[in-house]
Amino acid sequence: MMFKRILLLLLTSGFTGSLAFFYVQPQIEQSQMETTEAWLLPVIPVAIDKNKLYADLRQWQLWGSEIEKKEDKKAEKKKKDKKKADDDLNEQLAAQFVGVIKKGNERYILLLNDEKQAKPYYAQTQLPNGVLLVNIQEDAITIQKEDEDAQTIPLY
Repeated sequence: MMFKRILLLLLTSGFTGSLAFFYVQPQIEQSQMETTEAWLLPVIPVAIDKNKLYADLRQWQLWGSEIEKKEDKKAEKKKKDKKKADDDLNEQLAAQFVGVIKKGNERYILLLNDEKQAKPYYAQTQLPNGVLLVNIQEDAITIQKEDEDAQTIPLY
């Protein structure tokens, strides 16, 4: 008895599914199926002047040799500018600048004297050349020469 019910259920669902398949299909209009446009392939010129193309490629330097030379020159100029800035800083401080040290909330700078000994200098102290060290920041120091305005010097 159970087998008959299952078979009847399967036959009913199959019949319903097949009816739905035939009656619920989208209707395609004839105008959508027919196309009146003609598709054309793109036209590529057959004759390419290889000498002109080669000259253009050499001029453009797509492989980067000219760009690399310019970048090398820029990096070299940056090095020279940094060295010049370091030399100017060392000249103004009358000693070789080592770095800014932060200990707790307090900062000080280290300078090498002529004997290559590192000495700490805190804010509001005199440097070896008589210049007053006004302020010490992470990336700059402020100095003041006698009877002149304070000058901030970037360190990096």
